[in-house]
Amino acid sequence: MQLNGQFIKGARNLRSFWFTFLALVFGVIFIGLGIFFFVTDSKKTYEPTTATIKEIVYKWEGDEERHYVIIDFTEKDGTVHTDYPLHSYVSTWKVGDVIDVIYNVNDPNEVTIPSSRVILPIIFVALGGISAIVGIVNLISTIKRIKRKPAEIGETDENGGPVTFTNDLTENIVENKKYFFHFTGKLNQSYAVEDQDGKVVFECKLLKFNPIASNLFEFSDVATGDAKQIKIGKTITSSSEGGMAFVGDMLSSHFKIDKVNCWDYISRKGYSVRHYLEGQTIINYDILRFNEHVASIYPADFKDPFNENSMHYYRMAKGLYRLEIAKGNLPDIVMIAFIITQTYMVE
Repeated sequence: MQLNGQFIKGARNLRSFWFTFLALVFGVIFIGLGIFFFVTDSKKTYEPTTATIKEIVYKWEGDEERHYVIIDFTEKDGTVHTDYPLHSYVSTWKVGDVIDVIYNVNDPNEVTIPSSRVILPIIFVALGGISAIVGIVNLISTIKRIKRKPAEIGETDENGGPVTFTNDLTENIVENKKYFFHFTGKLNQSYAVEDQDGKVVFECKLLKFNPIASNLFEFSDVATGDAKQIKIGKTITSSSEGGMAFVGDMLSSHFKIDKVNCWDYISRKGYSVRHYLEGQTIINYDILRFNEHVASIYPADFKDPFNENSMHYYRMAKGLYRLEIAKGNLPDIVMIAFIITQTYMVE
């Protein structure tokens, strides 16, 4: 199966349109119910009168305590109604209080307080309005995202070269190299890349942790001495069920790299990712650039990351990978490993 920005974006746009559709449908339904209740109630003729609170009833419904009052009231023509349950309650009311009520002239048993006539329609219209606004805002956002038309795989910039970003590190092409990518530091958020001799060749350091907004990372290539600070957004994922849970979670997970969707980020640079399964376990990722193989990323055993015969070779451990680069740009491959680490099986 292949992962790339356009596939992920298409799936995300489809979910977004469904969310918009449902939000607008619920909005219309709730607003319609609110209008229906208002129109139905406006056709009734109510007469104001006063009522005396005879009793306050406390009733448990599940774990919630409900209150309503028993009243006596008299119609305009002098007809007396006693022990009528008024399903309204105000905390300041007490037995013996005289309160204002209204009753339906055509059905005197339909008694309520004046404010109740508008509360229900207002609640439904408000809920419908909120749902509709959310749907409209999401629709506008989705349309804008589609109209942006990000660069396709293999597309070039105005100078004829591959699309690049201002936060790109200096190119560092390596051939036939094996590295070990693993997390370091607190929160399993900082990462290091080591060669087969245990020497750190690349670092992804968490500089500033923000529990709400983006985190600030520093990506640095030891060989070139180049370092860039990049804002990494929070990972967003949706749950999946059944045999495709692993694949589904990764396909639906994404975060932003300096405000660019991570899958779009690598797609614009010409990269795509294919992953291969054994059962439900991903055993390796094939990294391509302009449809040419450049590297492979494998789950690794922490104790012996370069030993393919390791007993735990197929066991996925979040943040532990073996990078085998045939020929490719080290900063880009590390970023792809970082993306995979952040989007695979997010809790």
